[in-house]
Amino acid sequence: MSKGKRVIEAIKALYPSIKGGFAYWETDKDGSVWGNDIDGLKWENESFSKPTWSQITSNMKTETLSYKEEVVSLIKEECTRRIDVAYPEWKQRNYMAAVAEIHNKEIMAMKTIPFVAQYTLTADELATVKAADACKKAITSLRIKSNQLETSLDSMTLEQLKAFDPTDDRNWS
Repeated sequence: MSKGKRVIEAIKALYPSIKGGFAYWETDKDGSVWGNDIDGLKWENESFSKPTWSQITSNMKTETLSYKEEVVSLIKEECTRRIDVAYPEWKQRNYMAAVAEIHNKEIMAMKTIPFVAQYTLTADELATVKAADACKKAITSLRIKSNQLETSLDSMTLEQLKAFDPTDDRNWS
């Protein structure tokens, strides 16, 4: 995230109800760097006083933290994409419905008279339960890997975060 965006976020954190009346440019119109960072803040808001640079920087996320948050979001998106490719929502719902139906048959069998101690699954029902279990395990595995990838970002430098590719299959194996 650019410094300008981080400055704007810091000002909004200082004044949560601010609606505008300010802008921040990272460089002067000719492209030269400001002599002082606060010079890039153009303040026309009449409801709030112009903050000092120390107020802004105390509320400003570091570039590394901001970039890390973006990469975490990308990891979550990639995890969701991988889950959807392997087990689309409709397939997950179908497995849940089929297993619930099998479970209901088991309960009904236990309620019959004479009492049946155990319901015997058909070959198709057993295959469905195994497929649903494989689905659950695969999704859980992807979520665990996603959490591990997010945690691994904690020790990365900004350069490493920028180089990290959440879509690279090597990160998910």
